[in-house]
Amino acid sequence: MFGVRPLVVSAGGITFILLACTLCPDSIDNWLLTRPASPETSSGQPRQWGPHKDEECSAEGAASDEYKLHVEDEVLADLKERLVRWRAPGAPMEHDDGWSYGINSNFMAKLVDEWRDDYDWRKYEAQVNTVGLSETVVDGLIIRMHHIQRGSGKKAILLLHGWPGSIWEFNKFIQLMQNQTTLDEYGIVCPSLPGYGFSGAPNIEGYNNVAMAGTMKRLMKKLGYERYVIQGGDWGSMVAQSMAYLDPSPLIGLHLNFFPCTFSPGHFLREEFQIRFLEDEGSRERARKSRDIAAILSQSGYLHQQATKPETIGHALSDSPAGLCAWMSEKFQSWSDPSLLLGDKFNTQDILTNCMIYWATNSITSSMRLYKEQYRSDEAMAVYNLRVTLPVALSLFPHEIFSPADAQIRTRFRNIVLFRKHETGGHFAALENPDLLLGDLVEFIKRVQ
Repeated sequence: MFGVRPLVVSAGGITFILLACTLCPDSIDNWLLTRPASPETSSGQPRQWGPHKDEECSAEGAASDEYKLHVEDEVLADLKERLVRWRAPGAPMEHDDGWSYGINSNFMAKLVDEWRDDYDWRKYEAQVNTVGLSETVVDGLIIRMHHIQRGSGKKAILLLHGWPGSIWEFNKFIQLMQNQTTLDEYGIVCPSLPGYGFSGAPNIEGYNNVAMAGTMKRLMKKLGYERYVIQGGDWGSMVAQSMAYLDPSPLIGLHLNFFPCTFSPGHFLREEFQIRFLEDEGSRERARKSRDIAAILSQSGYLHQQATKPETIGHALSDSPAGLCAWMSEKFQSWSDPSLLLGDKFNTQDILTNCMIYWATNSITSSMRLYKEQYRSDEAMAVYNLRVTLPVALSLFPHEIFSPADAQIRTRFRNIVLFRKHETGGHFAALENPDLLLGDLVEFIKRVQ
Protein backbone atom coordinates (compact mmCIF):
# COMPACT_ATOMS: atom_id res chain seq x y z
CA MET A 1 0.00 0.00 0.00
CA PHE A 2 2.82 2.39 0.87
CA GLY A 3 5.90 2.46 -1.33
CA VAL A 4 9.17 2.47 0.59
CA ARG A 5 12.39 2.91 -1.32
CA PRO A 6 14.91 0.33 -0.13
CA LEU A 7 18.13 1.64 1.34
CA VAL A 8 21.04 0.36 -0.71
CA VAL A 9 24.52 0.56 0.81
CA SER A 10 27.49 -0.38 -1.30
CA ALA A 11 30.36 -2.48 -0.07
CA GLY A 12 32.46 0.68 -0.01
CA GLY A 13 29.83 2.42 2.10
CA ILE A 14 29.78 -0.43 4.60
CA THR A 15 33.58 -0.33 4.78
CA PHE A 16 33.47 3.42 5.42
CA ILE A 17 30.90 3.02 8.22
CA LEU A 18 32.96 0.30 9.87
CA LEU A 19 36.14 2.39 9.67
CA ALA A 20 34.37 5.45 11.03
CA CYS A 21 32.96 3.48 13.96
CA THR A 22 36.42 2.08 14.64
CA LEU A 23 38.48 5.26 14.29
CA CYS A 24 36.21 8.07 15.44
CA PRO A 25 33.16 6.77 17.33
CA ASP A 26 32.86 9.91 19.47
CA SER A 27 32.73 12.08 16.34
CA ILE A 28 29.87 9.97 14.99
CA ASP A 29 28.00 10.38 18.28
CA ASN A 30 28.58 14.14 18.21
CA TRP A 31 27.21 14.25 14.68
CA LEU A 32 24.15 12.05 15.17
CA LEU A 33 23.08 12.62 18.77
CA THR A 34 21.32 15.70 20.08
CA ARG A 35 23.65 17.92 22.05
CA PRO A 36 22.52 20.18 24.89
CA ALA A 37 22.90 23.93 24.83
CA SER A 38 26.01 25.36 26.46
CA PRO A 39 25.81 25.53 30.27
CA GLU A 40 25.81 29.34 30.08
CA THR A 41 22.48 29.32 28.19
CA SER A 42 20.89 26.29 29.89
CA SER A 43 17.93 26.07 32.23
CA GLY A 44 20.46 25.46 34.99
CA GLN A 45 21.28 29.16 35.17
CA PRO A 46 19.87 31.25 38.07
CA ARG A 47 16.15 31.85 37.82
CA GLN A 48 13.27 32.60 40.15
CA TRP A 49 11.55 29.20 40.20
CA GLY A 50 9.57 29.88 43.38
CA PRO A 51 7.97 32.78 45.25
CA HIS A 52 10.64 33.39 47.90
CA LYS A 53 13.67 35.66 48.00
CA ASP A 54 17.08 34.05 48.25
CA GLU A 55 18.13 36.32 51.11
CA GLU A 56 15.31 35.01 53.34
CA CYS A 57 17.42 33.80 56.26
CA SER A 58 16.50 35.11 59.68
CA ALA A 59 19.97 34.97 61.21
CA GLU A 60 22.03 37.86 59.92
CA GLY A 61 24.55 36.65 57.36
CA ALA A 62 23.63 32.99 57.85
CA ALA A 63 23.60 30.63 54.87
CA SER A 64 20.78 28.61 56.43
CA ASP A 65 18.52 28.49 59.47
CA GLU A 66 17.67 25.65 61.80
CA TYR A 67 14.34 24.04 61.05
CA LYS A 68 12.34 21.80 63.36
CA LEU A 69 9.96 19.37 61.73
CA HIS A 70 6.50 19.24 63.27
CA VAL A 71 3.41 17.90 61.55
CA GLU A 72 0.26 19.40 63.03
CA ASP A 73 -2.00 17.15 65.11
CA GLU A 74 -4.90 17.98 62.78
CA VAL A 75 -3.02 16.44 59.84
CA LEU A 76 -2.42 13.22 61.76
CA ALA A 77 -6.04 13.04 62.92
CA ASP A 78 -7.29 13.56 59.37
CA LEU A 79 -4.93 10.83 58.14
CA LYS A 80 -6.24 8.34 60.69
CA GLU A 81 -9.84 9.08 59.74
CA ARG A 82 -9.06 8.47 56.09
CA LEU A 83 -7.32 5.18 56.89
CA VAL A 84 -10.29 4.08 58.99
CA ARG A 85 -12.55 4.74 56.00
CA TRP A 86 -10.22 2.96 53.58
CA ARG A 87 -12.05 0.97 50.95
CA ALA A 88 -10.26 -1.93 49.26
CA PRO A 89 -10.76 -2.40 45.49
CA GLY A 90 -13.91 -4.23 44.49
CA ALA A 91 -14.23 -7.37 42.35
CA PRO A 92 -11.35 -9.34 43.88
CA MET A 93 -9.79 -11.80 41.50
CA GLU A 94 -8.33 -15.23 42.12
CA HIS A 95 -4.69 -15.30 41.10
CA ASP A 96 -1.36 -16.51 42.43
CA ASP A 97 -1.24 -13.94 45.25
CA GLY A 98 1.79 -12.34 43.59
CA TRP A 99 2.53 -8.80 42.47
CA SER A 100 2.14 -9.10 38.69
CA TYR A 101 -1.08 -7.03 38.72
CA GLY A 102 0.44 -4.39 41.01
CA ILE A 103 0.65 -4.26 44.77
CA ASN A 104 -0.51 -7.46 46.40
CA SER A 105 -3.99 -6.89 47.89
CA ASN A 106 -3.41 -9.00 51.00
CA PHE A 107 -0.13 -7.24 51.72
CA MET A 108 -1.73 -3.85 51.11
CA ALA A 109 -4.50 -4.56 53.63
CA LYS A 110 -1.89 -5.40 56.27
CA LEU A 111 0.12 -2.28 55.42
CA VAL A 112 -2.94 -0.03 55.82
CA ASP A 113 -3.76 -1.72 59.13
CA GLU A 114 -0.20 -1.11 60.33
CA TRP A 115 -0.25 2.54 59.26
CA ARG A 116 -3.56 3.10 61.03
CA ASP A 117 -2.97 1.11 64.24
CA ASP A 118 0.76 0.49 64.79
CA TYR A 119 2.63 3.44 63.33
CA ASP A 120 3.83 6.38 65.43
CA TRP A 121 4.82 9.34 63.26
CA ARG A 122 6.12 11.30 66.25
CA LYS A 123 8.80 8.64 66.78
CA TYR A 124 10.17 9.06 63.26
CA GLU A 125 9.66 12.82 63.26
CA ALA A 126 11.94 12.91 66.32
CA GLN A 127 14.56 10.84 64.49
CA VAL A 128 14.55 13.30 61.59
CA ASN A 129 15.00 16.18 64.03
CA THR A 130 17.78 14.30 65.83
CA VAL A 131 19.83 14.17 62.63
CA GLY A 132 18.97 17.85 62.28
CA LEU A 133 17.23 19.92 59.63
CA SER A 134 18.04 23.34 58.27
CA GLU A 135 16.50 25.50 55.61
CA THR A 136 17.51 28.17 53.15
CA VAL A 137 16.20 29.71 49.94
CA VAL A 138 17.81 29.14 46.54
CA ASP A 139 16.31 30.19 43.19
CA GLY A 140 13.17 31.30 45.02
CA LEU A 141 12.67 27.81 46.48
CA ILE A 142 12.75 26.84 50.14
CA ILE A 143 15.31 24.04 50.45
CA ARG A 144 15.17 21.95 53.62
CA MET A 145 17.96 19.51 54.29
CA HIS A 146 20.06 17.53 56.68
CA HIS A 147 23.25 19.58 57.00
CA ILE A 148 25.99 18.28 59.26
CA GLN A 149 29.03 20.54 59.36
CA ARG A 150 32.37 18.80 59.83
CA GLY A 151 36.03 19.42 59.21
CA SER A 152 37.20 22.68 57.67
CA GLY A 153 33.79 23.46 56.19
CA LYS A 154 35.21 23.49 52.65
CA LYS A 155 34.55 19.90 51.53
CA ALA A 156 31.31 17.95 51.62
CA ILE A 157 29.37 14.94 50.43
CA LEU A 158 26.06 15.79 48.76
CA LEU A 159 23.44 13.02 49.03
CA LEU A 160 20.65 13.12 46.45
CA HIS A 161 17.56 10.91 46.58
CA GLY A 162 15.00 10.25 43.84
CA TRP A 163 11.39 9.17 43.38
CA PRO A 164 9.54 7.67 45.22
CA GLY A 165 12.24 8.16 47.81
CA SER A 166 13.01 10.95 50.26
CA ILE A 167 15.71 12.01 52.68
CA TRP A 168 14.47 9.17 54.91
CA GLU A 169 16.29 6.77 52.58
CA PHE A 170 19.55 8.21 53.93
CA ASN A 171 18.62 8.20 57.63
CA LYS A 172 20.67 5.14 58.61
CA PHE A 173 23.25 5.89 55.90
CA ILE A 174 24.04 9.28 57.45
CA GLN A 175 24.40 7.74 60.90
CA LEU A 176 26.90 5.24 59.48
CA MET A 177 28.77 8.00 57.66
CA GLN A 178 29.39 9.82 60.90
CA ASN A 179 31.28 6.79 62.24
CA GLN A 180 33.71 6.74 59.31
CA THR A 181 36.98 8.51 60.16
CA THR A 182 37.84 8.69 56.45
CA LEU A 183 34.94 11.12 56.06
CA ASP A 184 35.73 13.37 59.04
CA GLU A 185 36.79 16.24 56.76
CA TYR A 186 33.55 16.14 54.79
CA GLY A 187 30.37 17.93 55.71
CA ILE A 188 27.14 16.11 54.90
CA VAL A 189 24.37 17.77 52.90
CA CYS A 190 21.19 15.81 52.19
CA PRO A 191 18.42 18.01 50.75
CA SER A 192 14.83 17.18 50.02
CA LEU A 193 14.75 17.76 46.27
CA PRO A 194 12.60 20.74 45.25
CA GLY A 195 8.99 19.59 45.08
CA TYR A 196 9.76 16.52 47.18
CA GLY A 197 8.81 16.27 50.83
CA PHE A 198 10.03 19.14 52.97
CA SER A 199 11.37 21.46 50.24
CA GLY A 200 9.29 23.94 48.29
CA ALA A 201 7.99 23.22 44.80
CA PRO A 202 8.56 25.26 41.63
CA ASN A 203 5.51 27.31 40.70
CA ILE A 204 6.34 27.77 37.00
CA GLU A 205 6.90 25.30 34.17
CA GLY A 206 10.26 24.02 32.99
CA TYR A 207 11.97 22.85 36.19
CA ASN A 208 13.79 19.79 34.84
CA ASN A 209 16.89 17.94 36.02
CA VAL A 210 19.24 20.56 34.64
CA ALA A 211 17.37 23.34 36.43
CA MET A 212 17.44 21.27 39.63
CA ALA A 213 21.17 20.70 39.16
CA GLY A 214 21.65 24.46 38.99
CA THR A 215 19.74 24.87 42.25
CA MET A 216 21.86 22.21 43.96
CA LYS A 217 25.04 23.82 42.64
CA ARG A 218 24.04 27.20 44.06
CA LEU A 219 22.95 25.56 47.32
CA MET A 220 26.41 24.10 47.85
CA LYS A 221 28.04 27.43 47.03
CA LYS A 222 25.73 29.24 49.45
CA LEU A 223 26.65 26.77 52.19
CA GLY A 224 30.32 27.60 51.60
CA TYR A 225 31.56 24.35 50.07
CA GLU A 226 34.34 24.62 47.54
CA ARG A 227 34.76 20.94 46.69
CA TYR A 228 32.38 18.02 47.07
CA VAL A 229 31.50 14.46 46.12
CA ILE A 230 27.95 13.65 45.02
CA GLN A 231 26.25 10.37 45.88
CA GLY A 232 23.04 9.75 43.96
CA GLY A 233 20.55 7.15 42.80
CA ASP A 234 17.45 7.49 40.65
CA TRP A 235 16.81 11.21 39.91
CA GLY A 236 19.68 12.00 42.27
CA SER A 237 22.05 10.31 39.83
CA MET A 238 20.64 12.29 36.92
CA VAL A 239 20.89 15.56 38.82
CA ALA A 240 24.50 14.71 39.75
CA GLN A 241 25.39 14.14 36.10
CA SER A 242 23.67 17.39 35.15
CA MET A 243 25.75 19.19 37.78
CA ALA A 244 28.86 17.80 36.13
CA TYR A 245 27.63 19.21 32.80
CA LEU A 246 26.89 22.67 34.25
CA ASP A 247 30.17 23.09 36.12
CA PRO A 248 32.53 20.23 36.96
CA SER A 249 35.09 22.46 38.72
CA PRO A 250 33.84 22.03 42.33
CA LEU A 251 33.20 18.30 41.93
CA ILE A 252 35.70 15.82 43.32
CA GLY A 253 33.74 12.99 41.73
CA LEU A 254 30.41 11.19 41.44
CA HIS A 255 29.30 8.04 43.25
CA LEU A 256 26.27 6.61 41.48
CA ASN A 257 24.13 3.55 42.10
CA PHE A 258 21.85 4.19 39.11
CA PHE A 259 23.42 4.82 35.71
CA PRO A 260 21.32 3.95 32.66
CA CYS A 261 23.11 4.64 29.39
CA THR A 262 21.73 6.07 26.16
CA PHE A 263 22.22 4.44 22.75
CA SER A 264 25.57 5.28 21.13
CA PRO A 265 25.54 4.91 17.31
CA GLY A 266 29.29 5.51 17.09
CA HIS A 267 30.21 2.92 19.70
CA PHE A 268 27.47 0.42 18.94
CA LEU A 269 29.57 -2.05 16.93
CA ARG A 270 32.42 -2.03 19.43
CA GLU A 271 29.99 -2.45 22.32
CA GLU A 272 28.23 -5.34 20.59
CA PHE A 273 31.50 -7.13 19.94
CA GLN A 274 32.62 -6.77 23.55
CA ILE A 275 29.24 -7.81 24.96
CA ARG A 276 29.01 -10.89 22.76
CA PHE A 277 32.59 -12.14 22.93
CA LEU A 278 34.55 -10.52 25.76
CA GLU A 279 32.25 -9.84 28.67
CA ASP A 280 30.83 -12.13 31.33
CA GLU A 281 27.34 -13.59 31.40
CA GLY A 282 26.15 -10.98 33.87
CA SER A 283 26.95 -8.18 31.45
CA ARG A 284 25.29 -10.03 28.56
CA GLU A 285 22.17 -10.60 30.67
CA ARG A 286 21.97 -6.89 31.46
CA ALA A 287 22.24 -6.14 27.74
CA ARG A 288 19.40 -8.56 27.00
CA LYS A 289 17.18 -7.02 29.69
CA SER A 290 17.83 -3.51 28.42
CA ARG A 291 16.41 -4.57 25.02
CA ASP A 292 13.41 -6.50 26.31
CA ILE A 293 10.77 -3.94 25.40
CA ALA A 294 7.86 -6.00 26.76
CA ALA A 295 9.53 -6.35 30.16
CA ILE A 296 10.42 -2.65 30.26
CA LEU A 297 6.85 -1.65 29.43
CA SER A 298 5.49 -3.98 32.10
CA GLN A 299 7.46 -2.11 34.76
CA SER A 300 7.14 1.47 33.49
CA GLY A 301 3.43 2.27 33.48
CA TYR A 302 4.01 4.76 36.30
CA LEU A 303 6.59 6.57 34.17
CA HIS A 304 4.22 7.05 31.23
CA GLN A 305 1.52 8.42 33.53
CA GLN A 306 3.81 10.77 35.42
CA ALA A 307 5.61 11.96 32.29
CA THR A 308 2.36 12.81 30.50
CA LYS A 309 -0.48 13.60 32.95
CA PRO A 310 0.97 13.91 36.46
CA GLU A 311 -1.81 16.20 37.66
CA THR A 312 -4.46 13.58 36.88
CA ILE A 313 -3.04 10.84 39.05
CA GLY A 314 -1.95 13.52 41.52
CA HIS A 315 -5.55 14.35 42.39
CA ALA A 316 -6.20 10.73 43.33
CA LEU A 317 -3.02 10.25 45.35
CA SER A 318 -3.29 13.57 47.19
CA ASP A 319 -6.76 12.63 48.45
CA SER A 320 -6.18 9.01 49.44
CA PRO A 321 -3.36 7.94 51.77
CA ALA A 322 -4.02 4.29 50.91
CA GLY A 323 -3.78 5.09 47.20
CA LEU A 324 -0.55 7.01 47.78
CA CYS A 325 0.86 4.12 49.78
CA ALA A 326 -0.06 1.56 47.10
CA TRP A 327 1.36 3.69 44.25
CA MET A 328 4.68 4.19 46.00
CA SER A 329 5.16 0.98 47.97
CA GLU A 330 4.76 -1.25 44.93
CA LYS A 331 7.96 0.30 43.55
CA PHE A 332 9.94 -0.84 46.58
CA GLN A 333 8.83 -4.39 45.79
CA SER A 334 9.30 -4.25 42.02
CA TRP A 335 12.68 -2.54 42.10
CA SER A 336 14.33 -4.98 44.46
CA ASP A 337 14.75 -8.75 44.73
CA PRO A 338 11.46 -10.19 43.39
CA SER A 339 11.99 -13.48 45.20
CA LEU A 340 11.52 -11.76 48.56
CA LEU A 341 8.41 -10.09 49.91
CA LEU A 342 8.51 -6.38 50.60
CA GLY A 343 8.42 -6.87 54.35
CA ASP A 344 11.43 -9.20 54.17
CA LYS A 345 13.59 -6.68 52.29
CA PHE A 346 12.59 -3.47 54.03
CA ASN A 347 11.21 -2.54 57.41
CA THR A 348 7.60 -1.64 56.67
CA GLN A 349 7.90 1.22 59.16
CA ASP A 350 10.51 2.74 56.82
CA ILE A 351 8.13 2.34 53.89
CA LEU A 352 5.36 4.06 55.85
CA THR A 353 7.68 6.86 56.99
CA ASN A 354 8.59 7.52 53.38
CA CYS A 355 4.90 7.63 52.46
CA MET A 356 4.20 9.83 55.46
CA ILE A 357 6.69 12.45 54.27
CA TYR A 358 4.84 12.76 50.97
CA TRP A 359 1.42 12.72 52.63
CA ALA A 360 2.14 15.26 55.39
CA THR A 361 3.69 17.72 52.91
CA ASN A 362 1.12 17.03 50.15
CA SER A 363 4.01 16.81 47.69
CA ILE A 364 3.22 13.75 45.59
CA THR A 365 1.92 15.79 42.64
CA SER A 366 4.81 18.26 42.62
CA SER A 367 7.29 15.35 42.85
CA MET A 368 5.78 13.64 39.80
CA ARG A 369 5.94 16.82 37.70
CA LEU A 370 9.69 16.29 37.34
CA TYR A 371 8.95 13.42 34.94
CA LYS A 372 6.84 15.70 32.77
CA GLU A 373 9.45 18.45 32.76
CA GLN A 374 12.28 16.05 32.06
CA TYR A 375 10.79 14.26 29.09
CA ARG A 376 9.46 17.41 27.45
CA SER A 377 12.91 19.04 27.44
CA ASP A 378 15.35 18.28 24.62
CA GLU A 379 18.11 19.92 26.62
CA ALA A 380 17.56 17.85 29.75
CA MET A 381 17.47 14.59 27.80
CA ALA A 382 20.48 15.54 25.66
CA VAL A 383 22.69 15.92 28.74
CA TYR A 384 22.75 12.12 28.98
CA ASN A 385 24.33 11.88 25.55
CA LEU A 386 27.44 13.56 26.96
CA ARG A 387 30.43 11.60 28.20
CA VAL A 388 31.27 11.88 31.90
CA THR A 389 34.99 12.54 32.34
CA LEU A 390 34.98 13.22 36.08
CA PRO A 391 36.18 10.45 38.42
CA VAL A 392 33.22 8.17 39.14
CA ALA A 393 32.42 5.23 41.38
CA LEU A 394 29.64 2.92 40.24
CA SER A 395 27.80 0.60 42.61
CA LEU A 396 25.84 -2.00 40.67
CA PHE A 397 23.11 -3.89 42.52
CA PRO A 398 21.65 -6.96 40.79
CA HIS A 399 17.98 -5.98 41.00
CA GLU A 400 18.36 -2.44 39.71
CA ILE A 401 15.59 -1.59 37.21
CA PHE A 402 17.80 -0.31 34.36
CA SER A 403 21.32 -1.71 34.27
CA PRO A 404 23.45 -1.43 31.11
CA ALA A 405 26.17 -3.79 29.99
CA ASP A 406 29.77 -3.12 30.98
CA ALA A 407 30.72 -1.94 27.48
CA GLN A 408 27.90 0.61 27.47
CA ILE A 409 29.00 1.85 30.88
CA ARG A 410 32.57 2.35 29.68
CA THR A 411 31.31 4.35 26.70
CA ARG A 412 29.51 6.88 28.89
CA PHE A 413 31.83 7.03 31.90
CA ARG A 414 35.43 7.67 30.86
CA ASN A 415 37.13 7.82 34.27
CA ILE A 416 35.84 4.91 36.34
CA VAL A 417 37.81 4.78 39.59
CA LEU A 418 35.67 2.09 41.22
CA PHE A 419 33.13 -0.29 39.69
CA ARG A 420 31.72 -2.73 42.22
CA LYS A 421 29.13 -5.38 41.42
CA HIS A 422 27.18 -6.52 44.44
CA GLU A 423 25.38 -9.82 44.88
CA THR A 424 22.28 -8.50 46.63
CA GLY A 425 20.10 -5.41 46.61
CA GLY A 426 18.25 -3.22 44.17
CA HIS A 427 17.22 0.32 43.39
CA PHE A 428 16.96 1.73 46.93
CA ALA A 429 20.52 0.95 47.96
CA ALA A 430 20.91 3.54 50.74
CA LEU A 431 17.85 2.10 52.49
CA GLU A 432 18.27 -1.59 51.66
CA ASN A 433 22.06 -1.98 51.79
CA PRO A 434 23.54 1.10 53.48
CA ASP A 435 26.68 -0.73 54.59
CA LEU A 436 27.54 -1.88 51.06
CA LEU A 437 26.83 1.51 49.52
CA LEU A 438 28.82 3.35 52.18
CA GLY A 439 31.75 0.95 51.77
CA ASP A 440 31.92 1.87 48.09
CA LEU A 441 31.70 5.59 48.85
CA VAL A 442 34.49 5.41 51.44
CA GLU A 443 36.73 3.40 49.10
CA PHE A 444 36.08 5.88 46.28
CA ILE A 445 37.00 8.87 48.43
CA LYS A 446 40.19 7.13 49.59
CA ARG A 447 41.20 6.66 45.96
CA VAL A 448 40.39 10.13 44.69
CA GLN A 449 41.78 12.13 47.61
